[in-house]
Amino acid sequence: MRTFLAPLQQAIEAIREEYGWTVDYEEPPYESYDLVDVTDPGWRRAHPDAKGVTGLAGGLFTATFNAGSDMSSGSPDEERALQKVVADYNASGNPGQFMLKVEGPGRFAIVGIAIKDSSGNQIAVPPVLDTRISFPLQERSVVDAMKLISKALSEKSPYKVEFGNAPNNLAIQTRMKVGGDNLTARELFAQISAATRLRTIWLLLWDANEHCYFINMDIATQATSHSPGPPQLRPIPKH
Repeated sequence: MRTFLAPLQQAIEAIREEYGWTVDYEEPPYESYDLVDVTDPGWRRAHPDAKGVTGLAGGLFTATFNAGSDMSSGSPDEERALQKVVADYNASGNPGQFMLKVEGPGRFAIVGIAIKDSSGNQIAVPPVLDTRISFPLQERSVVDAMKLISKALSEKSPYKVEFGNAPNNLAIQTRMKVGGDNLTARELFAQISAATRLRTIWLLLWDANEHCYFINMDIATQATSHSPGPPQLRPIPKH
């Protein structure tokens, strides 16, 4: 499973933690034009015929936005700031094109909607979590529900989707009724988020080495300043 953070993912994570926002992140399925070989040169010399490690091309980008008078979760200033960061990224020449999606009160998603094909031409790609799937409504743990959604997405979407990780205690101990007929995976994940005692976020990450997606759940956090010492991250409770 991929371990590095893409530039836009890093930016969104930093902003989320600064203001305590709930922002999901979904990557497009990058193809060869947007990928580079990042294999360690020493390892490559010792294993000239082995498969290397593929990483994302591009690099840093600059995003700026004006902090408004109300930067609380769900405020108009939040949406404007996120729109500006996405626009700055899309104009940077880095891999992928993204859009901001309103998922509900105080909840947004940064969604990959385009990539470059092997010839460098930009092509649109449908967001994987908009795929419609069905399974019976019944009580399940978060982990079981995420695995079931991943399996259904692998069967209905063009891509393989694997369960990545989730906070152990929250994911195993939380049980809820989840399921339905002809719902998007996004709607099913909203059912799961509604059942957890803390705010959660979703990360749908493309692993070019495995050629599949990994879906991860994390607890939404906000940085708090304590002097002396670095800021601490605290989970964001539901109101």
